[in-house]
Amino acid sequence: MIQQQRERNGRVALAGGIVLVVLATLGLVGCGGGLSGTYTEQDGVGKLEFKGDRVYVTTLLGMTFVASYETDGNHVIIRGAGGSQVYTIDGNTLDGGGGVRFVKQETSQEPSATQRAEVSGERS
Repeated sequence: MIQQQRERNGRVALAGGIVLVVLATLGLVGCGGGLSGTYTEQDGVGKLEFKGDRVYVTTLLGMTFVASYETDGNHVIIRGAGGSQVYTIDGNTLDGGGGVRFVKQETSQEPSATQRAEVSGERS
């Protein structure tokens, strides 16, 4: 009886450990890659917008589709229905090879004149 209880406790502990490992792994995969912001194509009209664990890709024809992505060291891997594209992170740029480069757009933290007027109670 005592031996059966010990075996059962051991199985429960093992199962609990396996569940924790699986949850931790899923949590890491679900993190996306940590990129954020908008990158525009250096010599083209393409755009990559990283939001959470997704990237919104705008193509030459103006079509936008959503894809998942992950980072691996200094690489970003975007996975779409047609396959994967790997970019190398180089400072504020993503280099896709073959002359394809996306540059991160800086976001202004300065409020616009309209926003400043609304804060101060002025109306235009």
